[in-house]
Amino acid sequence: MVFFTALYFISGGDGESPSPFALSVETLERVYEERTIETEQMMVKKYRSIVDELEEEKRIELYDLHMEEVANKYEKQKEAERKRQKEIAAKKEEEKKRQDGDNWRTFEVTAYTNYVESTGKNKGDPLFGVTASGEMTKEGYTIACPQEFKFGTKMYIEILDHIYVCKDRGSAIVTGKLDVYMTDVEKALQFGRQSSRVKIIKE
Repeated sequence: MVFFTALYFISGGDGESPSPFALSVETLERVYEERTIETEQMMVKKYRSIVDELEEEKRIELYDLHMEEVANKYEKQKEAERKRQKEIAAKKEEEKKRQDGDNWRTFEVTAYTNYVESTGKNKGDPLFGVTASGEMTKEGYTIACPQEFKFGTKMYIEILDHIYVCKDRGSAIVTGKLDVYMTDVEKALQFGRQSSRVKIIKE
């Protein structure tokens, strides 16, 4: 602006009629003002653009932070659920072991047949082979058990690695004793008297 004014005075203008220099100064001043306004507008636009970018970055940052918090919360919930399920499984296993422990007992196991040496009956007797439950004896299935066990109680006899069902009684079969039915007398005699762990499966 000082430069333009200096040109005006150097031109010898008397203030009454505009000189070529004065016109040039006015034109240049107008151009300068327009450029200044344009520059200011551009700066404002650029500033707003920068602000918008910063705000967008902030929004993205906040969104990412929120999603990270959500993900962390979800992972914590998953971990808590896994821990809870693990505890439930451990309790179930502990209860199963306790029940298994309660259901395992030691018995003296013997074997019997339908014949006279075991039942006092021979073939032809109306009750030959009939158990106390009313069913017929069946090898691999029938056992005589104490009164404390209901008919139908399933028992796994460990030394025989087999499940039998309580279907018969016997005067000598008291608490702690089981009698396994076998069809062959020699086989029953060879089995003799053995101690075995027995699991009570179902009563």
